[in-house]
Amino acid sequence: MMKGLHKWVFLSAFLYLLILPCIVYGATSNCTVVPNLRFEKTVGLGDECGTEHYLIVEPGTEVTYCLTVENPPDGGGDWTYYIVSDPQSGLRWPATGSQSAAFPQDGYPPVPQPGDPPIQFTWKRTINSTGSIDNTAFLTIGTPEVDENQQPCVVDEEDRVRVFSRTIPEDGGGNPEQVPGMTGGGLAAAGILLIVAAVLFIRRRHTHGL
Repeated sequence: MMKGLHKWVFLSAFLYLLILPCIVYGATSNCTVVPNLRFEKTVGLGDECGTEHYLIVEPGTEVTYCLTVENPPDGGGDWTYYIVSDPQSGLRWPATGSQSAAFPQDGYPPVPQPGDPPIQFTWKRTINSTGSIDNTAFLTIGTPEVDENQQPCVVDEEDRVRVFSRTIPEDGGGNPEQVPGMTGGGLAAAGILLIVAAVLFIRRRHTHGL
């Protein structure tokens, strides 16, 4: 029986680590090969493009959000079109209803070729509310490939940032007291710790049972 439990625990650990990249990056496609695209949403302070996925601020702070779209030279591949949307900010590129007027050739903006400079969208927002504010952006690209049903292959990607707004007390040195956030690495570490705790618990019960 113990061997069966150990096998179940280690199988769970293997599956957790296997799906972790999908949890963090969330790319889906009906294509056989997903292009090596780069899509990233970040947030930061100041006028420049943000660089963080998690930020702690006080209410009334102005932050800068940034979206980066890139077709890398190493396996990016050909895109037939791309659509960027960020519902919380109201961003959609190209804008709904104006595609034909803005891009009369095919209704979409020129696609980035492999190795082209990244395309960036930036905008500012003042965080007036308190609590955790999650923002998710979405990218859809079309490819020349077709799936087994002869349907055009579409790749969907998403990325999320979190801004935690609260009154930040000062520590003894006059510096803001930071609240730790859960990153992708932290998520993996938490999963591993849970698995180790389960193994130790099973062994302890087995020892007491002898």
